[in-house]
This record gives sequence, C-alpha cells and structure tokens, in this order.
Amino acid sequence: AGRGIGAEIARDLARNGARVMVADLNAGAAATVAEENGGTARSVRVDVSDRASTRAMIAAAVSAFGGLDVIFNNAGISQTCPFMDVTEVDFDRIMAVNGKGVLIGTQEAARQMIAQGTGGKIVNTASIAAKQGYPLFAHYCASKFAVAALTQAAARALAEYGITVNAFGP
Repeated sequence: AGRGIGAEIARDLARNGARVMVADLNAGAAATVAEENGGTARSVRVDVSDRASTRAMIAAAVSAFGGLDVIFNNAGISQTCPFMDVTEVDFDRIMAVNGKGVLIGTQEAARQMIAQGTGGKIVNTASIAAKQGYPLFAHYCASKFAVAALTQAAARALAEYGITVNAFGP
C-alpha cells in the first residue's frame, strides 16, 4: 500500500475511521502513506511472497490494533512481454507475488481471524486480466486467473468461520 491502488485504499479506509497497517516491500513508501493518516495508521515492510514476512505483518497489525478484521491482498506486479518471450524466471516472479502472495495472505489472515473467532473480510485484487488472456501479458493474466480461483476456493472454505472472501478487478 505504499503507492497506487493500495495507497488509495489505505487513505480511504483511514479517512473513514479504520485503523490501517500500511504494508509494502518498500518500507519508506509505506511509512509515508501511514504518516499522512496520523494516528490511525502504522506501517510495516512485507514481502508477500514470503510466509514468514506475511505472518510478521499480521502480527504487527494485531499488536498495534488488537486484532485483524480486514485484509486487502493487493500487492501485484506486471510485465509487458510477448507470449513467446516469457521465460520461466518471468513467470515464477509474477506468480510468486500475484498468485502465491494472495494464497499466503489469505491463509495467514484467515488463521488470525479464526483464532479471534470474530470472522472477517478478505479482499483480493484481481484484474480484468483474470477474465481474458492478453498476448503481451500472458503470465500476468495467468497470475490474475489464479487470484480469481483462489478467491472462489477461499470463499467456500472460510464461509463457515464467518470470513468472506471477495475480489475486485480493476
């Protein structure tokens, strides 16, 4: 949430009274967004593709605010590359952040919400690319199709705990 859609989500939530943990791989960017929102926001560095880092982010939010009610799995990267030029390294990098990051974020947030016993809301950022493949963004599209599938699976798996899981597609 150090820039782009994530920063705007954080700003809007804070303006509307939410206590927000602004998380980003770029700790300085996250801190800047948090500082804009005074006492309602804190910041933390996170690598969403790393489970330990995501756990630490959630622990920081729980420590600062007493619990976790909502998480936005919004981190995402893209790359313009013709279909025939996508390498395994390109594919793995985008899937690690966009796909695996959503899996880990959803699982770790759900673990905290289940432990709290209060339900919660998980919101994942998909894309129009989750609905159609584009030849210059094949690996990005694959990662966003993964977000859509993970969201649907998690929604079904977590409903019994009062946790809703949705995605939006800018």
